[in-house]
Amino acid sequence: MTLTVKEEYLAALKEGQKEQAKLASLGKDPGPAVLEELLPEMTKLPVQELKSQEIPMDRIVGTRTRGRTSALTASFLPLLPAESEFAQKWMNLCEANLSETGIRDAILCYEYLGSFYVQEGNKRVSVLKHFGNTRILSDVRRILP
Repeated sequence: MTLTVKEEYLAALKEGQKEQAKLASLGKDPGPAVLEELLPEMTKLPVQELKSQEIPMDRIVGTRTRGRTSALTASFLPLLPAESEFAQKWMNLCEANLSETGIRDAILCYEYLGSFYVQEGNKRVSVLKHFGNTRILSDVRRILP
């Protein structure tokens, strides 16, 4: 049986709510790590732009800014209701992912000490992680310590 994109979202949302509750019960922040909070001097460090490349999903640990963290769990599962604009965009990406062309746009992320923090493309990461993808195309900016 094939699920509709709304059913896919609701399944991902349910998993996200479970993860959020588990992390909260352990006293941990249920959202993704935030690079600008982990590295306040980030804007003063040199940045090297790398060519587009596929990066491992399991090394995406957070976002560059706090902006999207209330919509996602630490593992990029959705947390917002199915009626939200976020959910509608997530479902549109889900539909694109299931089509012949798939999701082809690269995300933009920052790499710091081998971990990646998403600047643009949080919902793409969420959808592709939901479907078990292990890699994602990314434009990478490496922060040099």
